[in-house]
Formats: sequence, C-alpha cells, structure tokens
Amino acid sequence: MFLFLAKTYLEELQKHAPEVHEACGKAMKTTTKDLDFIRLDKKAFELSLSISMDYAVMEKTNLASVVPLDAGWSDIGSWTALWEACEKDKEKNSIVGDVKAMSTEYCLIRAENKLVATIGIKNLVIVETKDAVLVAHKDQVQKIRDLVEDIKSSGHNRRGRVPGPTRCH
Repeated sequence: MFLFLAKTYLEELQKHAPEVHEACGKAMKTTTKDLDFIRLDKKAFELSLSISMDYAVMEKTNLASVVPLDAGWSDIGSWTALWEACEKDKEKNSIVGDVKAMSTEYCLIRAENKLVATIGIKNLVIVETKDAVLVAHKDQVQKIRDLVEDIKSSGHNRRGRVPGPTRCH
C-alpha cells in the first residue's frame, strides 16, 4: 500500500519515468465525466508505457519509507470481494439503486438507470449500467476479463465495457 501526496508522486514520476508522466498528462487534457468517474482520453493513455508504479517510481525513489501495517486491507479487486466488504440486508444481499429482490440471497445487485427485479436467486452478481447488464455467479466473476475481451474481439457495437467493482454505496 502506498501513501503519498499527489504532487510528490507526480514529481517522482516525472523524474523516474518521464515518458509515463508525459503520456498521462496528455490523457488528462481531454477527459469526460461518467457518473462519479473521470474518464481519461483512451487513445492518449494507451500510448503510455505499461509499467507498475512499483517499478516506475517506488523502487527508484529516495523519498519512500517502509512501515509494517496490519489494516485488514482488501483491494476490492472483484465483485465478490466488493460483496464481502459491503453492508448487507437480512438476506445477505448488497443492494444499491432501484432494486426489488424477492427470495433473493447472497447477491450483489447494482442498478444505475433502471429497476432491477429478482426472484428466487442466490449467489449472483447483477450490475445494470447505461450500456450493459452483467449477470454472473459469484464463483465465476474471475472470468469477466475474458468476457470483456470476447466482447471486444467480436466487434460488438457498444463500448464493450463490462462494469467493474466500484463502491458499496
């Protein structure tokens, strides 16, 4: 886990990975707002070198310190992890948005635009956004990346964006 001021990180990025700093700067010049997200210019961002912040900056900087931490951290890297972290109702569902759930248990359900109604389901992830609906069993969410690639390679006429885990509320 890294903790730093944005200004300090950007200065270190400029020093240790200037090509990444420049590409990210270009991507920030043309952004769009999407709900609570700021979307970078995709083409500009894709021109950046694909490198982790560990290699690009943290292994090279003289400004880092290491301290032990036991914070019960989860990076919420999957829909199942988000379900585990979020508050749940008495049926163990994590629900956000306009949702009507009957005889539904252990589900994560997110509705951004339309009513999502469920009857008699268990252990599912259901996410409705303006351009896609994802329905997956919680033990299959690791395959979402493959699904996204399949959507892109098939030339689907939508953006091909399957929603990713975001927040509990």
